Amino acid sequence: MRLHASLFCLVALAAPSAMAQETNPAMASGDYAVALPQLEEAALAGDPYALLEWVQGLHETGEYDAAVRAARRGDQAGVAGAPAALGRALLAVGDLREARTVLERGAASGQMAEFSRLELGILEYEHGDRERAYDLFDGFIDFYNSQTRLNSPQLVLVGKALTYLSRRDFNLAHDALRALDEAVVADPLNASAHIALGDLFVERFDAAGATESYRAVLRRHAGHPGALRGMAAASDIEGSGRVVEAANQALETNASYPEAHVILARVHFLGGDPDQALDQLTAALEVNPNHGPALWSKAAIETLSGRDDDFRATRAQILETTPVPSRFFETLAEFSADRRKYQNARDHAQSAVAADSLSWAGWGLMGLNQVRLGQVDEGRLNLEVAFAGDPFNIWFKNTLDLVDTFEQYETIRTPHFDLVLHSTEVELLAPAMADLAERAYQEMVMRYGYEPADRIRVEVYPRHADFSVRTVGLTGIGALGVSFGPALAIDSPTARGEGEFNWGSTLWHEIAHSFHLGITNHEVPRWFSEGLAVHEQRKASPGWGHQASPGFIQALSDESLRPVSELDRSFSHPRHPGEVLHGYYQASLVFELIEAEYGFDAIVA
Repeated sequence: MRLHASLFCLVALAAPSAMAQETNPAMASGDYAVALPQLEEAALAGDPYALLEWVQGLHETGEYDAAVRAARRGDQAGVAGAPAALGRALLAVGDLREARTVLERGAASGQMAEFSRLELGILEYEHGDRERAYDLFDGFIDFYNSQTRLNSPQLVLVGKALTYLSRRDFNLAHDALRALDEAVVADPLNASAHIALGDLFVERFDAAGATESYRAVLRRHAGHPGALRGMAAASDIEGSGRVVEAANQALETNASYPEAHVILARVHFLGGDPDQALDQLTAALEVNPNHGPALWSKAAIETLSGRDDDFRATRAQILETTPVPSRFFETLAEFSADRRKYQNARDHAQSAVAADSLSWAGWGLMGLNQVRLGQVDEGRLNLEVAFAGDPFNIWFKNTLDLVDTFEQYETIRTPHFDLVLHSTEVELLAPAMADLAERAYQEMVMRYGYEPADRIRVEVYPRHADFSVRTVGLTGIGALGVSFGPALAIDSPTARGEGEFNWGSTLWHEIAHSFHLGITNHEVPRWFSEGLAVHEQRKASPGWGHQASPGFIQALSDESLRPVSELDRSFSHPRHPGEVLHGYYQASLVFELIEAEYGFDAIVA
């Protein structure tokens, strides 16, 4: 069993006492009308921290051009630390060239040079020489150890630098946590400290720790865009469904906030609306034409929507400004997996690793998608690399733990299937399952005029938690089966209570998906394949498949069902727990209608 690395086994560093540097109280509470004039006056009187906070406040309210002008005024007035404020403001609007010039000057200066060095390190990491970036970040360990008094903003610098360094050496996450904890203690009103701490927890898949850090900000300033962006990320890890709510709340404070637009773009794309998704990304790129996540997401949506010319142009822009494009390829892999194009996801992840051998997400995504495709041995090796580099990733860890149990399973071969059953269940399940699978195969070959190119691997899990891990890498999901195309997984009867689960109906449903994904090269929309698979279940046996429930009848009566054009959202972002089940049944009625009116050949067409 792999042990989960703990953030709380800290490597001891020196413990400097914090020099007082307090956040503006009006800024902490989100009263920008009061805070910004106060900070402007103090900044232009020579207070370097007021200048940094003034620029930050303008960013939070979406005044990006005003932030550049404010930082220039501070720089022209010779305020210490002004190059860092100006460099940060220029990066926020995508002016990489001038930002580099300004930050190089600030990093070479004496007073408050550490603020410019961190921003320069981030610029190098994202858009330049990554080895130089690591050198700049590494300097913050000496900075921490050589100082006797550090204030909260300085401790945030150390924590952020160590967070970047922990991508190369995960043990440094412990030190990042220590520095950021000290930053919070030094100034509890410093939102940047809480958010940097939350971001560290998100990067290490600790949604609970991240949520508490962001809430510390939101309790004082309910509309803080950075904290709400973080809450959306933590919600995504938990699968709690608050992603859209948090992103929309952030836009109420800052209607131009690129990070919120990127989050909503993915939501729209998963909901089957690439045009709205691209509109969101256009809004983000109007603020910052070199915004990495917006460009990566744009390229992913373009290639998955068949907009090849647009994709090539976006890809060229990314590669021109990103010498190490590993995160671009990771994003392509994630979006491809979201759209069930697992071979593409595997290949993009391989490109991420080729771009940067320290792309632990790339190694893990490559392995995870190989396992999804039934390439278990190859996937295990790449997941082991990912886990060695980043033992905090719960998706990769759980999948490895599951793969380790495969020695307890036996494989039964039929003409078209490899049935992978736990050794305790082979004798009971194999004969009936083999007969049913082959019958489904023959019937669907007849109906679709298509035969899968490869054998279909069927994994049957006697523990629902193992099935959940196989599906998404986490325990606790409510589904009964999943199909990746050439491989599918279902619960065995043992995994559920008596009378809760019809394994034959579920197996038939998932085999149908293997045909739907194969015949369309994994292009079929989610609602389409789910509705058609339920229709297939009912064709196989009148009692199989989703049926009309009292909740569905109530939703029909209330006119709260989604129109067919929006049915994908019932699966990707349901509005309430029952909506997914309603979506299955509603989508199946579409195909019942089509077959009744036009025949099954119309569905195949």
